[in-house]
Amino acid sequence: MIFGLVHPLLDLTATVDQDYLDRYDLKANDGILAQERHREIYEELLNGSRYEVSRIPGGATQNALRIAQWYLKKKHSTTIVGCIGVDSVDAEGEEEGEEY
Repeated sequence: MIFGLVHPLLDLTATVDQDYLDRYDLKANDGILAQERHREIYEELLNGSRYEVSRIPGGATQNALRIAQWYLKKKHSTTIVGCIGVDSVDAEGEEEGEEY
């Protein structure tokens, strides 16, 4: 059994068009530190975006354990413990995490 103590995150991914990137002053294939002006991206993607949004449990340890679980091909061979916030996404993150 592999055990991880994590700070669970919920990654959001979506395939968007250039207009969307331009609206938020973003570049394709780039990474940024989000600023206040990017806050509404989260609201838009979580609350009825016209784009298909994937919600994937994230964070370095959680991602590593998900890969280990896949590699070992044995159900319940990894376990994580962490805390989630109390907000509009917390229950969803918990449900998504249980799939892995």
